Amino acid sequence: MDDNITRGLNTAEFAHVICKRKLLIISFTLMITIFGIALGIFRGTHYEAKGGYFLGGPESLDKNVIIAYEEIIKSETFARQVSNYTEQKVPLQMIQESLAVGHVGDRIITINITGGSPDYVLNIFNSVTQAFINAAPTYYPVIKVQPIDYPTYESVSSHNPTYLFAITAFLAGLIMSLALVIFLNYLDGTNKEATVKEVLEEVKPPWISALKRQGGEIQGNRDVEN
Repeated sequence: MDDNITRGLNTAEFAHVICKRKLLIISFTLMITIFGIALGIFRGTHYEAKGGYFLGGPESLDKNVIIAYEEIIKSETFARQVSNYTEQKVPLQMIQESLAVGHVGDRIITINITGGSPDYVLNIFNSVTQAFINAAPTYYPVIKVQPIDYPTYESVSSHNPTYLFAITAFLAGLIMSLALVIFLNYLDGTNKEATVKEVLEEVKPPWISALKRQGGEIQGNRDVEN
C-alpha cells in the first residue's frame, strides 16, 4: 500500500494539487478579497482627535491619582455625564467605544477620540473636556485640570482601513482556499478507488479469484456462442 495514503502529501504532490485546482484557489481568494474591500468601503474613513489634560496642584502627586482619573473617565457614570454635554445626546455605548484614555508620567492624561466624522470626534472631545473639568474637583479638590494639545479641525487625522481589510481578506482567502483544496483532494473519488484497489490487492480475498474465474468462463461461453 502507498505510504502517501497515510503520511499525507509531500511537496511535489502538494504542488500538483495546487496546479490541478488553481482556478478554485484563485476564484475563492478573489471572492474573499472583494468581500474584504467592500467591508472596508462600507465602514468608511475613520477620524481621530487627540488631546490631553495636565493635572496641576501639589508639587508631589501620587501616581494612584492619575490611575484613578483614568478609571473615572472609562466609567459608565462619566460617559453619562459626557452624553449630557454632547449635541443630540450621543448614546453612552458610542461614547465609550469612541474614547481611549492613557497617561504620560504622573501629570498628563491623554485622550483619543475616534469616529466617523471630524464634527463627531470634536464634539465628543469637547464634551469629555467639559465633563472632566467639572467632575475632577469632586474627587480631588486640590487638583486643577488644564486642557493641553486641544484638537482642532486641522489636527484631526483620518484613517481609511480599506487596504487593511483587503490585505487581511486576501490572506484569509488564500489560506482557506488551500485548506479547501487539500480537503477536496482528500475526498477525491479517484483517491478512494485507488485505496480500495490497493487494499484488495494486499488482502486478496478468495472470493475475488472466484469472481475472476466465473467472469472468464462467462466471457468464454459468449465467444463460443458468437
